[in-house]
Amino acid sequence: MSRVALTAVAACAAAACAAQSHSRPLSVADHRAEASRERIEADQDYARFRPGATGSLPGAYAGPGEPRLYPLDMLSFNSTERALDDAERHLRHAREHEVAATELERYEEVECRAFGPHTRAACPVLGPVTRIEDTADGVRIYFADDAEARAMAALMRCHLAFAQARGFRDAGDCPLYLPAIEIVATGGAAVEVRSADAAVAQKIRARSRLTSLPPR
Repeated sequence: MSRVALTAVAACAAAACAAQSHSRPLSVADHRAEASRERIEADQDYARFRPGATGSLPGAYAGPGEPRLYPLDMLSFNSTERALDDAERHLRHAREHEVAATELERYEEVECRAFGPHTRAACPVLGPVTRIEDTADGVRIYFADDAEARAMAALMRCHLAFAQARGFRDAGDCPLYLPAIEIVATGGAAVEVRSADAAVAQKIRARSRLTSLPPR
């Protein structure tokens, strides 16, 4: 995965990415929605804060019915101050989601700068290829020459960035594009599609044959 994509993922992880309610990667729209939700939560927390609110500090007791060990009743504190901490936490998460959304958008723009909207959205057809070799972490796909391989790698990386920005929501008709994959033109008229995740690598090996054309 690119450094930009990793940055977005790191920001998402720091914000917890609403992991409890999301089983797929978050899209730009998801991140924006989470940021909006967090900012609403922050506004509600700020509304709970009262500058002049006071309350007694909790005391320590020896046991039920026993007198207080440390008489803290004379000390007071603002019982609503925790609302400020909660608000700051929600704002921090909102900013992290906003950063993640911006990074995903930037990643798509960088990888797709040479391609128009329709090309970005279209599933690249790998071909015609000369052969596909399985590797330990995916596949190595050979094309007719180095220039064709580099051009195909650029198009594939663009579509990957397009899919990432949308949380892979529309990638069902383009089976090779999965979270946690990397696409690299390695020279020698070859493009490698690989993943450090063994399960994803296995999917790459199976699916690469579904999107390739036979040799000329």
